[in-house]
Amino acid sequence: MSLHKIIDRPTTRTSVERCNSRLKTYLTADAAHVRGIQKFTTHQYLNAIVLLASALPVAHHSERAAA
Repeated sequence: MSLHKIIDRPTTRTSVERCNSRLKTYLTADAAHVRGIQKFTTHQYLNAIVLLASALPVAHHSERAAA
């Protein structure tokens, strides 16, 4: 019996996992330079906004290329 059948979990990454990875890698989610839960939460919300704003032009460009 293989290990994948025992664990029975998907082998592909979900979109949430990719998003968290990008936040940690490119937007300093791992190394926050703020103190306090409220400042940290605000920092992460701003990071998420930047991530979404940077994804919009890519989606728009790929949509135009497909048409």
